[in-house]
Amino acid sequence: MKTKKLLQIIIFSYNRALQLDALLSSIKKNWKNTEYHIDIIYNSSDSTYQSGYDLLKQKTFDSEKNISYYKEQSIRFPQWTIKELTDIYNLKLLYLCPFLRHAKTTFRKQLLHVLKESKAEHVMFLTDDSIFIKPVQLSSQNLSWINEDPFHNQISMRHGIETLGSKDLNYTGEQYHWDFSKYSSNDHWGYRFSLDAHIYHREAILKTLSNISFSNPNTLESSGMLHTNKKGLFNKGKCFKNMSILSFPINIVQTTFKNEALKASPDVLNEYYLNGYHLEYPLTENFQTFQIYPNQIYLVKDKECISLSIK
Repeated sequence: MKTKKLLQIIIFSYNRALQLDALLSSIKKNWKNTEYHIDIIYNSSDSTYQSGYDLLKQKTFDSEKNISYYKEQSIRFPQWTIKELTDIYNLKLLYLCPFLRHAKTTFRKQLLHVLKESKAEHVMFLTDDSIFIKPVQLSSQNLSWINEDPFHNQISMRHGIETLGSKDLNYTGEQYHWDFSKYSSNDHWGYRFSLDAHIYHREAILKTLSNISFSNPNTLESSGMLHTNKKGLFNKGKCFKNMSILSFPINIVQTTFKNEALKASPDVLNEYYLNGYHLEYPLTENFQTFQIYPNQIYLVKDKECISLSIK
């Protein structure tokens, strides 16, 4: 039975139109029984990268009516709110984390705007270096469970038996159930605020994010984790038996944190995209981690397939 509840999907992207195109294609292929609207908050560092996004916009506008694009705008000074500057925890965070004090774009303002304007009951964040790998079976009952305790209940698409290891979690109704607070925030199963396919109650997320400081996706996730841990929020999780999404960190485009990534040139990938190629990741049947670091990726155009080594 198809659910009629609307899901807001917010995707963050920077200089990676080719990878974003792969993610959008995987959503279209695998999300069949849930009504959703996609809001893409993106930025580009120059006109060549912007041309990639313009090409993607034209492609999606011609075929999809449920996608909106929001380009970040540059600002000279951070746009803090009264709530941020009157919260003791936030002031401590701003003091300890200099990168939060130097916002370069309207990212925070735009994210809160799209959250506030949405008519959806639930929201899921994504980054542009991931893809859905199997059909998503999300029911009305699943989403209604989030509504029972909106500041605590969440559903994850990136957890599953593949990454369970030796953990002994409750498994009922074809889903795993667990308490994030029982695990370290450095543990996959203790990471309660994520930009990688966790579904939350939208109004609960809006209220939570309205009270914390962040300036880009990386600081959003780090500040969100610190805040939700401190407040004990979003600590009850459910996931399906198998993972639905994988991340492919084939390159790094942000400079806030030195995350592990491969060396696929964003310049080269963008040039391929402008020349009509689309991206395909190599998939194996067996994997035991959410983040996959492949030896190569494939660039496909009509019947041509180029194998690009990235290690």
